[in-house]
Amino acid sequence: DLMNEQESVVYGINPVRELLISNPGRVHRVVVKPENSLAPKVLELIEEARNLRVPVQRFPSPLFSRYPKAQGILAELNMIPYHTEEELVSLIPKLSLVVGLDGIEDPQNLGAILRTCHFFGIQAVLLPQKRTAPLSPAVFKSSAGALTHLQPFRVKSLPGALKRFIEAGFTIAGTDSHRGVDLKEMAPGEKRVLLFGSEGQGLSSEPRRLCSEFYRIPSPTNFESLNLSVSVALFLYGALRAK
Repeated sequence: DLMNEQESVVYGINPVRELLISNPGRVHRVVVKPENSLAPKVLELIEEARNLRVPVQRFPSPLFSRYPKAQGILAELNMIPYHTEEELVSLIPKLSLVVGLDGIEDPQNLGAILRTCHFFGIQAVLLPQKRTAPLSPAVFKSSAGALTHLQPFRVKSLPGALKRFIEAGFTIAGTDSHRGVDLKEMAPGEKRVLLFGSEGQGLSSEPRRLCSEFYRIPSPTNFESLNLSVSVALFLYGALRAK
């Protein structure tokens, strides 16, 4: 079912297009009336939404009876808005430890990670516009309410955001179970962005190239089975100890 509040829905071809262009992070999903799904302008918006990793679903016509001017398409908004990249720029001088997430597309994983970040007092979590789960009700539930206190920053390009932090004197630290050094060896006193990739793929190539150091959590059994949110918790604990 769609959200009950009409304020949580934007409908019509032009309004949905404008929302996808200006603030895709606010879009939980795009809903399409089946009879309109092959119309050229609707197809264009479906493609744009999918390029932005915004879910697209088709619903029967009766659902659109509440929105007679919808032109066969509407956007359901997220429960929690993102912070903007402009807000991030003004906050950078006040930060010392930041988390960057690369390719976290599972909503339960994302919610659990955000919960962990809030527990450790992290003020900035970077979420790239693409290849990231939207801030859906599933993410909110998995975060155990942490999203009411911690609003992540939506960035168009993760490498672009990382370069801003490098210019501000931050070290970019990647997590790598093979080439990383023991987390206990992390040097104290530095401002850092800790980068985490997906469980399956790890860090993508561009963010990885910007890392000047890599760390790992040693295991006496060499059994790589830690859930990503557990790994994030251990890395954050180690990084805060190093501070």
